Amino acid sequence: MKSLFLAVSVFAFSLLGSHAATAETLGYPSADKASFAIDYPDDWEMEPGENIGDYVTLTSPTGVSLQLRTIPGTDTAIDEAVEESSKFLRETFTDVEMGDVKEIQAGGLNASLVLGTGTDSDKQSINFAIYLIALPDGTMADIWYAAFKGDTKGGKAAAEILNSFRTP
Repeated sequence: MKSLFLAVSVFAFSLLGSHAATAETLGYPSADKASFAIDYPDDWEMEPGENIGDYVTLTSPTGVSLQLRTIPGTDTAIDEAVEESSKFLRETFTDVEMGDVKEIQAGGLNASLVLGTGTDSDKQSINFAIYLIALPDGTMADIWYAAFKGDTKGGKAAAEILNSFRTP
């Protein structure tokens, strides 16, 4: 698990100098009231959440998924988000293995990162990461990353999206 953490962490935040051609800048929860923003390639699909607090989902042509939202920066809201994530993992994957929580920097902000693996219903190995990033407006960015093991093209594009993370 330690090697998985190092590989994904280095991969996810090492491409600072390269950027994919972008079609859109996504500001969450909206462009004019963004708590954070990211850029994503024009060949990714974006599915907006219905309400503030819902996940916005970005999906690559290869099946990589990024889900992004904000939650209140309170202990209660963070605990609820962690419990919701745990429940989602138990319901969606088998053979789930979670690494330890790592404290990192993301876009110059304090963040927590948990890496893990699991198996989906089609028996495919999945790598995932969960980021909680403390934002200047007092909220937390709650970001999920999931990719099929070995999807280097989709993983690289996701890393470039994560590297574009910024606050207004």
